Amino acid sequence: INWIGDEEVGSRKMKAFFELHIEQGPILELEEKEIGIVTHGQGLSWLEITLTGKESHTGSTPMPMRVNAGLGMARITQLVDEIAHNYEPNAVGAIGQCDIYPNSRNIIPGKAVFTVDFRHPEKSIITSMEEELRLGAEKIAKEIGLTLEIESVGGFDPVTFDPDCVAMIRASAEKLGYGYRDLVSGAGHDACWINKVAPTAMVMCPCVDGLSHNEAEEISQDWAVAGSNVLFHAVLETAAKLNAPVIIQFSNGGAQFNAGKGLSNENQQAAIAGAIAGAKHVHQMAELYGVSVILHTDHAAKKLLPWIDG
Repeated sequence: INWIGDEEVGSRKMKAFFELHIEQGPILELEEKEIGIVTHGQGLSWLEITLTGKESHTGSTPMPMRVNAGLGMARITQLVDEIAHNYEPNAVGAIGQCDIYPNSRNIIPGKAVFTVDFRHPEKSIITSMEEELRLGAEKIAKEIGLTLEIESVGGFDPVTFDPDCVAMIRASAEKLGYGYRDLVSGAGHDACWINKVAPTAMVMCPCVDGLSHNEAEEISQDWAVAGSNVLFHAVLETAAKLNAPVIIQFSNGGAQFNAGKGLSNENQQAAIAGAIAGAKHVHQMAELYGVSVILHTDHAAKKLLPWIDG
């Protein structure tokens, strides 16, 4: 899509980074807060568990003689839930992916493969949760007669966001009169990784029923406006404090894509017009803060921005 650019990775040094995202959870909507100030990001551990038993006929195998891998998976599922509850309020855990073999309605599963997802903002707690799972799963497997394998297949450490950037978001929310509360992000975000190389923080806005990664995911226009306003003012305040420019990415192709496939040309043009108006507003507000703006555009977008040089 011709977005690879001609700069080497890491050549542009960032003085600060802010990200706006929906909460992906129900807390802000439940508490009627427009803004979530993200102070930490949860660490994550993904474990893949394989249980091996014996395939046999469900109708003719006596109950005491079964070596049911599906039963072991069910009991470990319950164990994962119990472990997460033991480390409330910030711990979570679930089994999200599972396969049983041979996956036939009249055959006792001889093998089950599934993944465990543990998350917590403290690495030591994640380690404790993993250990409890290993001990409990070994006990369950032994009782049923299963062989057990546990493999780490992914994860990352917890994140603590930059206190100054977090404070700037809080100040912006207060200045603009929005209700807010602190949050720990339960999902991974770009900001979690950029936090390794630059001061970083996140703004969150509510989403309906806390749904995310779901076709019913939705936010209101008011929530979007609140989140964008807080992000915008936090960025400008920080840029002014650090004497750094604000960098904006504007893409004509992106504006058309965001209008949605299959929409009329009129709606696509409306999306582009909105993006242009937003870019102009950024420039106007930046002037009030005494901040310079660097606008990155694709070839098509440059034709739409005659009021900007370069």
